[in-house]
Amino acid sequence: MLPSHSPKNNQSDFQWKLTCSPRAKSTFNPIRNFVQNMSVKPNPEKTPIRLSVGDPTEFGNLPIPQQAVQQLSENILSGKYNGYTLSFGSLEARKAIADYFSSSNYYPIQPQDVLLTCGTAGAIELVLSALGDEGKNVLVPKPGFPLFQTIANSLGMKTKAYHLKQEDNWQVDLADIVSQIDHQTVAIIVNNPSNPCGSVYTKEHLQDIVNLAEKCKIPIIADEVYANMCFDGVPFYSVASQSPHVPILSLGSISKLFAAPGWRLGWVIVHDRHDILRNAGIIQCLHQLTMRMLVPSSPIQSVIPILFSEQCRKEQLRIMEELQHNANTAYPLLESIPGLRCTKPQGAMYMFIHLDLNVLAFENDVEFTETLWKEESVFVIPGSCFGWNGAVRIVLNAPSCVLTEACSRLQSFCERHSRHG
Repeated sequence: MLPSHSPKNNQSDFQWKLTCSPRAKSTFNPIRNFVQNMSVKPNPEKTPIRLSVGDPTEFGNLPIPQQAVQQLSENILSGKYNGYTLSFGSLEARKAIADYFSSSNYYPIQPQDVLLTCGTAGAIELVLSALGDEGKNVLVPKPGFPLFQTIANSLGMKTKAYHLKQEDNWQVDLADIVSQIDHQTVAIIVNNPSNPCGSVYTKEHLQDIVNLAEKCKIPIIADEVYANMCFDGVPFYSVASQSPHVPILSLGSISKLFAAPGWRLGWVIVHDRHDILRNAGIIQCLHQLTMRMLVPSSPIQSVIPILFSEQCRKEQLRIMEELQHNANTAYPLLESIPGLRCTKPQGAMYMFIHLDLNVLAFENDVEFTETLWKEESVFVIPGSCFGWNGAVRIVLNAPSCVLTEACSRLQSFCERHSRHG
């Protein structure tokens, strides 16, 4: 009850004393910030081509498997999927994911090893919340997907970047990882296939990473959102398939694999063959944390079994064929442009392009990106958003003819802005 009014106590004595939380202040996503706050306007005389955000639905040419869409419609109309599921997801959905990924591992996965999350972002927050605390740190690749740093900082944790070797197809610099590890390090994040680099690690390289983690006794968080999304016969090996001892927390989602980012369904697969995580109480903590986090919607969970069925996987292969065709189309076109240097993508849906600023008349990658949008209406993401200055990332999800047009505009743009005239 508010105190009664009196000459010495009236409404004017109360003041608003609101402050923003430190967690909110420390939350920053460089990609979202750049895309959503771009003040430069595109050239109105040219149709915009957005090769920026990794949304496979952007151009409408990579559809969600129609069997899953039809099943979702039927399930919603049935009225059977309007209630809650378990906080870590329905058994049927978790079993479908476990069965699918058991085929790409040497070790079987059980439904109890899978926890469903609200997209990959939910998976990242879940594992970092379970493993870390204020003052702890995780090792992240550079260049790398910045959401790990966004969420870690929001939780009061720190990220320490280890280098990927551009000259060696973006393989991990193992010596640099060792130099970054300290007594506060709780996990090493390994992204394969890579966003933004488009690289895919060999079995031998993954074994080297796992051996390092075992020697240092640090678990691995495997960002495998692009699992099995490889080009030209390059094989995908999960980190867990090469790890008989080191505990692995594998993250994934249907957002890229089935072109359904808006469905917001991701997962964590726990690989803990020697009960290291269980004995530390981490598996119990993961389950406890799901009780406060957002589980994916029940209707979306209900279609996971059909989405991972053989029939839908055939449709998913068509998505991969188009991405592969686009990679093979764009690479030679961009590689031939003076001032650009590319590494041919082996997987995922991106190409990371080095800018030679001795050739191109720009101070940095942000200026390059903004001027490209202003003059050519082609939107890309500067490499600095991924912790790597002097580069840009393009997405390979556009129809081939649109991607070819974007490459043509990039060529004209780079020739026009050459320091050598």
